[in-house]
Amino acid sequence: MHTAAPSRGWGWIADGFQLFRQQKWPWVGMSLLYVLIWVGMSMLQSFGQVLLSSSMPLFVAGFLLAAQKRSLDQSISVADLFLGWRLHFRPLAGYCLFLLPISIVSEYIAQNLLQSHGVQHTLLIAAEIALLLFGLLCSFIPALLIFNGVGFWQALSLSVRAVLRNWQPMLLSLLAFVLLGLLTLLTLGLAFLVLLPVMYLALFLSWREIFGEEAA
Repeated sequence: MHTAAPSRGWGWIADGFQLFRQQKWPWVGMSLLYVLIWVGMSMLQSFGQVLLSSSMPLFVAGFLLAAQKRSLDQSISVADLFLGWRLHFRPLAGYCLFLLPISIVSEYIAQNLLQSHGVQHTLLIAAEIALLLFGLLCSFIPALLIFNGVGFWQALSLSVRAVLRNWQPMLLSLLAFVLLGLLTLLTLGLAFLVLLPVMYLALFLSWREIFGEEAA
């Protein structure tokens, strides 16, 4: 496991954008398809949100596997969004089951945060922050499951250690994506169709750099 320079936080994004530009339209198509799935699941209200949140690793894996294909100069297609479902369902399903109760708690917080008051409001905010931080610590789990072939608990441990060891570039990437996400509002959200795949391309590149020889 390697420690990346702080500046690599932006470097991963820049390099990811270069990979995106090489075959941009399939990436945009994958993003659009994922957004349509998200909209469709949202129509099921809380149940749909929980189901989508807990199944997210399967879609993340699709983006990561497509990123690997582009890094090997292979062509990608919109259907690659479902590569995680087709090629790595079993290990990813375990992670999805792990996320299920977390997704239920997150949805409960979302439904009750604005109506809560006093101590309950403070506790809900604290719980939401804790879930967000835990989510960041889990950033590399999908990549470790599908590329390194490790078990879930080992992937969790490795991911936490990697994020903590590389907190500076990871924080820079996070802040950059938050800023870029806000800027997408100027395009009525259309630029999000570019930002989403670039985010997962950057995640793939960061995994490959941090895990080095293990990522081969």
